[in-house]
Amino acid sequence: MSFALVSLCLNDHKQWGRSHPIFEAYAERHGMVFVPITERRIRFNPRPLRPRLGLYLEKLQLGDLLLDYDRIVYVDADVLIHPEAPSLLDMVPEERFGCVREDIGPLAWKRREEIEAVCGKLGNIEEWTKGYFNAGVMVMSKVHREVFDCERDSIPRCRWPDQTYFNYRVRELGLKIKWLGSEYNLVPEFGEAFWRTSIRRAAHFIHYAGREGKPFWDEDLSHFQKAWGL
Repeated sequence: MSFALVSLCLNDHKQWGRSHPIFEAYAERHGMVFVPITERRIRFNPRPLRPRLGLYLEKLQLGDLLLDYDRIVYVDADVLIHPEAPSLLDMVPEERFGCVREDIGPLAWKRREEIEAVCGKLGNIEEWTKGYFNAGVMVMSKVHREVFDCERDSIPRCRWPDQTYFNYRVRELGLKIKWLGSEYNLVPEFGEAFWRTSIRRAAHFIHYAGREGKPFWDEDLSHFQKAWGL
């Protein structure tokens, strides 16, 4: 079987790529090849005034990559990985879609609005009112390739079009989910666990999502480069 760790590395964003030596080290340690997405092929954005959203929709290329690889760990470029992080492929059964819930805490209402927005556009999914994952860390296999099939008219015009669409597709297709703990995609929404340096740096996958996470990026990048011996 062939395994890959995939991340975005597009010329539109100069910071992307700084985390790649860590990704390469993690992939080599756990029997994966590192595959950066370097070309824009989707070239679509339902919200043109927010051009960065169009970059995130390039994650739809994961569907084609699942033709080449049996299993994929996808990691956003603004994620850092702890050197003691275990293999996500070992933690997530092949038939399950691995991810971390983020519809918890005081900002859960934003995720509920995303669910309402996509269901309003593509059709209601009965009993799906909670269980919304962050698309910054995902574990998938060939059985999940349909998640990334898409017509442009299907992409919702919401806060996080890529993420919300993937959430919908996983539910629509009735796929089984392996919910991972917050330490496998630690985002600012998790509060003190992210803001306290000692706790944040102990997580396995730290995701510096949004404007509030970026100020911690440079400091932690240097820390983890040293921890990996890079």
